[in-house]
Amino acid sequence: SANYNIAIGYEAGKNAGNTYTLRSGGGVYIGTAAGYNATGGIAIGDSSCKNCQTPEAFVNIAIGHLSLLNTTSGIKNTALGINTLLKNTTGGENTAIGFDALQKNTIGINNVAVGNDNSIENTTGFNNTSVGARTLLNNNSGENNTALGFEALSVNTIGDRNTAIGVSAGPLNNNFLNTTCIGYNARASTGNTMVFGNNVVTRWAFGLTTTGTGKALESALWP
Repeated sequence: SANYNIAIGYEAGKNAGNTYTLRSGGGVYIGTAAGYNATGGIAIGDSSCKNCQTPEAFVNIAIGHLSLLNTTSGIKNTALGINTLLKNTTGGENTAIGFDALQKNTIGINNVAVGNDNSIENTTGFNNTSVGARTLLNNNSGENNTALGFEALSVNTIGDRNTAIGVSAGPLNNNFLNTTCIGYNARASTGNTMVFGNNVVTRWAFGLTTTGTGKALESALWP
């Protein structure tokens, strides 16, 4: 490969360009066909960052089998895990950590997915943050969503501005807007709704009184 690049493995960095700058420091390609056509960055794993071909792509980091395989001009992506950001082409500034995380993302930007199968169906959605296995599992083009917990917001596909915290928390429909669901299996039945807890919860409270003997705010959720 070109000067300033490090290549270890069959055809690693075979057609890699010389991208040495004070910022990139050249490319590092380890594994069969890793960084095959790359112009910089770090690629570790079979065919990782194989087609990162444009000069801007030198800031991508791909660690794991087929991670960032199809990325061409996408920049500032970090992919850690098998098949992470596998189908990404021009999407940039995404972070995917975990098996299949953001696997189908193509042009989506500014997404953070941490956990196995996290945001696996996302293609064009952007500004989404999800932490936990199978969170935002079916999101396709939804944007500005935040999910924390196993399968949180897993139903959402095109809904925007939703927040779900807790296992299986999130709206009941795939296209709701502006919902907030907090707690195990907390579910919103319509958009522009806040839900605290599930249908098993009988009371909720915030804060203590000054004497510490009661609740400053307390109410029954269900009759």
